[in-house]
Amino acid sequence: MNTDQLDDVVAWFRAYTGSYVYGSERMHPMLSQKVDHSFRVAEECRTLARYMYWSRSATATAEALGLLHDVGRFPQFQKHGTFSDSLSVDHGRYGRLVLEESMVLSLLCLSERVIILDAVGCHNARNIPDDFNPESLPFLMLLRDADKLDILEFVLGCVERDGFKDLPNMLPGVALHGQPSPRIMDDLLNRRCSSLRDVRTLADFLLMQLSWVYDFNFVITVQHFRERGLLLRLHQQLGDSPDLCAIIEIARSYIAWRVSNQKPKDEVAKRETSKAHRCE
Repeated sequence: MNTDQLDDVVAWFRAYTGSYVYGSERMHPMLSQKVDHSFRVAEECRTLARYMYWSRSATATAEALGLLHDVGRFPQFQKHGTFSDSLSVDHGRYGRLVLEESMVLSLLCLSERVIILDAVGCHNARNIPDDFNPESLPFLMLLRDADKLDILEFVLGCVERDGFKDLPNMLPGVALHGQPSPRIMDDLLNRRCSSLRDVRTLADFLLMQLSWVYDFNFVITVQHFRERGLLLRLHQQLGDSPDLCAIIEIARSYIAWRVSNQKPKDEVAKRETSKAHRCE
């Protein structure tokens, strides 16, 4: 993807999201947040790709992917009034359908179209399928990391500002108060990535996001998590009970290990990227 094509994607995204306005010509605040989130994830994708010395073409494709990854959120919210996939539709698959039905990807080469459609459709899956397209894999891995980094920053900012009073509106059934669920605690104590379906409280939601450190694909993402002080900020919000302190220490040790011992999948993704961005 070249700079002009990336500019075209940005222009399409602005026009597409701009169509989701009400009579007062103002977008619903929750959709406006998704627009901002999409631009931030695009920037995160660009930053991570540059840190790993991806080519200009691959970096531009990654940036476009970051911008487009949540296009399914807009019709989802308009039709169902929620961002909860379990109560409405899978927003990743919905987003892929939106892109397939639009002309935004028509000027891209086949390999770039496949990458974007594959990654958008699967970016919100709990786990990457074993049979996922290997040429699209590094881009999906990058997007998932960038998406998680931005969501972490956003959620912590909301909690620190007003206790995230909008959370029950975004995720019906999730309470602002209450103790962490045993299942979520068990996931963290055993270094497992938690599922949104087990989240019942804000504490659960924060712990689920902490568990993402075990799902980061690239070492540079783990480094950014540490350098931005996200573990400390999560700890401050979760409290100092013995179990929670143990969870924080387990995560801290894992982060240190991960940074000093790069996992093989980092190298796999770097190798595959050299093939994935070629136009065919």
